[in-house]
Amino acid sequence: MKRASLLTSSLLCSALLIAVPLRKELNEGWQFKQARLSNWYPATVPGVVHTDLINNKIIEDPFFRLNERGMQWIDKEDWIYQTSFQLTPEIMERQNIDLVFKGLDTYADVYLNEKKILETNNMFREWKTDIKAELKPGENILKIYFHSPIKVDIPKWDALPYHYEASNDQSENGGLFDKKVSVFARKAGYHYGWDWGPRLVTSAFGALYTLKHGTTPDSAMSSSVNRKSVKAVHPSWEK
Repeated sequence: MKRASLLTSSLLCSALLIAVPLRKELNEGWQFKQARLSNWYPATVPGVVHTDLINNKIIEDPFFRLNERGMQWIDKEDWIYQTSFQLTPEIMERQNIDLVFKGLDTYADVYLNEKKILETNNMFREWKTDIKAELKPGENILKIYFHSPIKVDIPKWDALPYHYEASNDQSENGGLFDKKVSVFARKAGYHYGWDWGPRLVTSAFGALYTLKHGTTPDSAMSSSVNRKSVKAVHPSWEK
């Protein structure tokens, strides 16, 4: 009886150990650029376009004096973020490998080795996609193409015969006249301005990417969020 109990306990412990995932973080080696230009700059993930521009001395502090006015071009641009990673043969042998984003702001196309694997349009939800078939031995290239939320949403505003109210939306400060497009995006409303803050319509990761896999054939790879690192810009991503 004792031997049976010991055997059962041993099998249970083994099963629990098998279920424990291993992780490979993807928060290093990121670079970014304006989609229409060729110069790449180092990027911080988690982070946002504005802070990366500040860190690379391309823009000054947007909260200082009237600097905000000179930064309204940023939300009219598309931005590309890119990194590379390698996986061990042990991981590559697994049957299921998923990539999970718990924070992409907002309109983004995700590419793995130049193949589009995901389209996003909501900064408030988690996104998950199977990447097993797109992985290859050696170097893998992960690229995120952030579309300008302004360019995406202005056609929606133009197409409507009526327009929603958005008293917070400082569209005039953004050079959009009365086109208050914030109502169309699943995106933090205060990015478009408020009476207590500037208009800084950003694009952001807000996540610490982690590749996670178990030791069984049906294991998974996913990402986790470092919410505290981005709470100043995206408090909705913090627990």
